[in-house]
Amino acid sequence: MVSSTDGTPGLTEDAFKILKAKRAQSDKNMICALIADEMAIRQQKCFIKKTLQDVAMQILGCKYPREIKSTFKHPCADYEVAVFLDICHMVKLIRNHWESKESLYDDQKIYWSYVKKLELLQEQTGIHLANRLSKKHLEIRNSIMNVKLATQLLSSSV
Repeated sequence: MVSSTDGTPGLTEDAFKILKAKRAQSDKNMICALIADEMAIRQQKCFIKKTLQDVAMQILGCKYPREIKSTFKHPCADYEVAVFLDICHMVKLIRNHWESKESLYDDQKIYWSYVKKLELLQEQTGIHLANRLSKKHLEIRNSIMNVKLATQLLSSSV
């Protein structure tokens, strides 16, 4: 039997059929996640990118309130939309921001150049100061999608 799937963007009838079939297989509660990535949006869809960026910046430490509201009212419909940040992506964004802006704040300014100088010193002397810092941690253009290197760079072990 030959079948086809609707490949148009958005929530498709096929997706709902699959979810319904999965739900019928078990009497346990089912949790689903709606994940949005950067993509072209049809003109009739509403998307407020600035709002999501503001929420992300607040969560990352930019003067966020004690009680974070992780939902917002959908601008085109009468329901709440929950925001779930992709932690791996956020870590890479922090690392990339640090490299491009050349500093971060953690009570004090932390300069990207400090890490570069430490790596250079360790390479020149052959002595590593109880860390695993290497050139690959600093040459992020070659490993822009590498979550492991980004998390290592931001950890206390590197």
